[in-house]
Amino acid sequence: APDVRNDIRPEPNGPPTKVHVGIRLIDLMEVNDVQQTLTADLGVILRWTDPRLAMLQGCEISIDDIWFPGIVFANAGRELATRPREAGIGPGGEVTYVQRYYATLATHHNLREFPFDDQTFRISMRSLEWAESDVQLVVDEQTTGRREVLNISDWQIGSTAGVVSREYGDVF
Repeated sequence: APDVRNDIRPEPNGPPTKVHVGIRLIDLMEVNDVQQTLTADLGVILRWTDPRLAMLQGCEISIDDIWFPGIVFANAGRELATRPREAGIGPGGEVTYVQRYYATLATHHNLREFPFDDQTFRISMRSLEWAESDVQLVVDEQTTGRREVLNISDWQIGSTAGVVSREYGDVF
C-alpha cells in the first residue's frame, strides 16, 4: 500500500477503530475433558475501515503491508491458519480479512455433574497489540455461529453467541 504505515491505525487521533469480528464454528473435532481443551475448525472474518486504502478498492493485499488490529485467539494452545494472510479492500477502504483456523483452545470444564453436565466453551479473541482505547471489537452477528451438523461424537452442541467482554485488561 503506497505511503500507508502499518504501525499507525486508521485515524489515530479519532475514536477507537471498530473491528467487526465474526467466528463460525465449522467443525468440532475433539473435546478433551482431562486436558480441558477443545479442537475446532473455525472460520474468522475481521472487518474494519481504513480510509487510507480507499484507492485500492477491489485489490487484495498482504496484511503485513497494511495496518492490522493484531486479533488473536487468547486461549489458543496451538493454531494453524490455512488461508493466505491477505485482505480484500472494498469501497471507502473497508478491509475484510477472512481466515480459517484449525485450533486447540483451552477451556474450563466443570465436571461436577459428569456425565450429565452442560459446558460453555469459550473461544476468546482479542488484540494483543492495541489497547481498547485504540481498537474496539464488535460482534458481527451475521457471520458468528456454527454449522448445523458437527462431527463430534458423544456431544450435543447447543446454541452459539458472540459477546464482547472486558475479561482482559490493557496490560494483558
